[in-house]
Amino acid sequence: ADGTGAGCQCVPDFLMSLVSLVRLGATAREAVEASIKVGKTQCKCSFDMAVDGLSCKKSKGRCDKKCNGVAKGVELMDGMYMLDMKVKKGKVIISQCKIEEPEITTTGSETGEGGMEGMESRCVCVT
Repeated sequence: ADGTGAGCQCVPDFLMSLVSLVRLGATAREAVEASIKVGKTQCKCSFDMAVDGLSCKKSKGRCDKKCNGVAKGVELMDGMYMLDMKVKKGKVIISQCKIEEPEITTTGSETGEGGMEGMESRCVCVT
């Protein structure tokens, strides 16, 4: 099996285990900019995403000064971050924030070649 199904990229499972270790480590930060519909207004917002395990509730954000209202189910970074937020005069209050893990499926194993005989490398499908 080569792990190249529709919308799938093959990543060796040992690399995916390293990703999990990094996620469990110290809080990471990432700057994200997005255009978000808040109430009836389209707002330009920027976020300083603070990742702690699978939570991003400690993140901070701000939007245009004219921006007021509530936005629920906001997706940032192609769905990596899902949050609910309230904006008042551009100041963002994040009420809920989750990190969505990439969908991982094991697609089989391949036998190594050239000095790696007897070792198997599992392939993980990441969508």
